[in-house]
Amino acid sequence: EMLDLGFIEDVEKILRMCPNGRQTMLFSATMPPPIAKLAETYMYDPVTISITPKKLTVDAIEQAYIVVDPKQKTEKLIQVLREEEPEQAIVFCRTKIGTARLDKRLREKGLPSKALHGDMSQGQRDGVMISFKEHQSPLLVATDVAARGLDIEHVTHVINFDLPNNTEIYVHRIGRTGRVGRTGRAITFVGPKERDEIDRIEREAKTSIGEWESPDERIEHAPRPKRRDHSVEKPSEPGNPEHAKLFINRGTGGGLEEEDIEFALIEGAVIPKESIRDIRVLERFSFVDLDTDRAEQVLERLNDTKLKGKQIRVEYAKD
Repeated sequence: EMLDLGFIEDVEKILRMCPNGRQTMLFSATMPPPIAKLAETYMYDPVTISITPKKLTVDAIEQAYIVVDPKQKTEKLIQVLREEEPEQAIVFCRTKIGTARLDKRLREKGLPSKALHGDMSQGQRDGVMISFKEHQSPLLVATDVAARGLDIEHVTHVINFDLPNNTEIYVHRIGRTGRVGRTGRAITFVGPKERDEIDRIEREAKTSIGEWESPDERIEHAPRPKRRDHSVEKPSEPGNPEHAKLFINRGTGGGLEEEDIEFALIEGAVIPKESIRDIRVLERFSFVDLDTDRAEQVLERLNDTKLKGKQIRVEYAKD
């Protein structure tokens, strides 16, 4: 996208003015054809170093999508912002015109918004960024180009008002939150006919994107203590009455890792770590071995709840 702003011409001008006896290194998150041609033209026998992570998104970012009619997007965005109450949020639009229009409508509704796009002067953009970094304006409406390279620690939410053109842009966008060890939320608006795009992003980014729930709904569906019926006899694993084995209907194919299940057991089911004997995560499902006296507690608090945005089923494993 930066090439659209005439960036490539500036780079070529600088390279033409550099002395021949030099060392040149190019760093880019992507390698589109114009950049590859630049390397071929101005570099001598360049070596390409490419690093591809196994997982493009980070677990600290909780991802969700909302199916919304295009005519209702602004109203839905206002609802989401008021319910989520973000400390700081970046709302991404595809175009400069769309960014300016949305910023204006949000301000008309009383939301403290600022726009950031390529038609603004450098001084204007710097002013917006200072305002955002200093928490004077907690809401930033931006294009992809303008927000490239932003490194702001306290962005709690990223909202894709317009669906990104590809998975790479999606990853760059949501990477503005969940930084420096913090957690974040990424919410993507999709039209009724765009639902397949979420499946594509999940597949290409090797991530999980669940349907959005309001904070009240998340609290309602969160694991919570229930009164236990002590008269119920707890099944145990054959041959080892002190251990029970539980089945979970998701595995690595559904975006789960051992650490996710351990976190759910300790924080969601509220059982001590020493009660967990073993966790095995397979592609389509997982198994947990734990102390028998904790099994019913896990079933009551985790079954039919959501883990990493998708519902899970927890039950006793069959022999």
